[in-house]
Amino acid sequence: IASLSGLSQDAFGLKELNVRTKTPIESRTRIGADVDEGDNEILQFQELIYKPDLLSDFSTDLKVDVCYLYETNALANVCLKKNTVRKETGDLCDIVNDKVSSETSAAPLQISDVKQRGSGPNKVLLSFKIKNSGSGIVYTKDAFTDKCYDNKAQKDYVSVEVKSGSRNLNVDCSKLGDDEKGAVRLVGSERTVLCDIDTSSLQESAFEEPFDIVVTYFYRNELKKKITVKAE
Repeated sequence: IASLSGLSQDAFGLKELNVRTKTPIESRTRIGADVDEGDNEILQFQELIYKPDLLSDFSTDLKVDVCYLYETNALANVCLKKNTVRKETGDLCDIVNDKVSSETSAAPLQISDVKQRGSGPNKVLLSFKIKNSGSGIVYTKDAFTDKCYDNKAQKDYVSVEVKSGSRNLNVDCSKLGDDEKGAVRLVGSERTVLCDIDTSSLQESAFEEPFDIVVTYFYRNELKKKITVKAE
């Protein structure tokens, strides 16, 4: 969605100040070490024609706000076992790990600092950081529909979901209302999320389980340009 501001709609003869894509745009994706840059799309307003007569040239600042619906996907390999306190001889991964192996999709919000440790005899505490690594502003996934202007009530909030890749495990994240999904507010462009994973139904020996971390949000960037209207 793109929205114009800084000019008179009537004076420039504009029918619309807002345009949006009619089809989805293929996202930028990462496949191993390679990155597919995705698609480009042109959002085009009608031609500007200044209607009133001018005695001299005048300049004005034109601003375009552009909003994108994004989804950041991360995959973390979490070490799990039934009794997270007892160390078994055959364990090939560690319950306590400050550098959990993970990959994040190419997006302005990144997932980093993935860590884990035991938080009880049958629980693993998984933590990760959500960080705004771009120059834009974050909003909830339903903040915009047909206009892209600042929405302070929904600013800095993102939707988060944490789930195991191959089995139905109970995940409780305190900042998500003790659930596996919910909304969280970024503070200073970042937020750490803590989640307890129930391991009471699992096997005694340790194994790695892939966990999906999905963050959905709108992202707003602004572009400014000074234009000059020539007198004839």
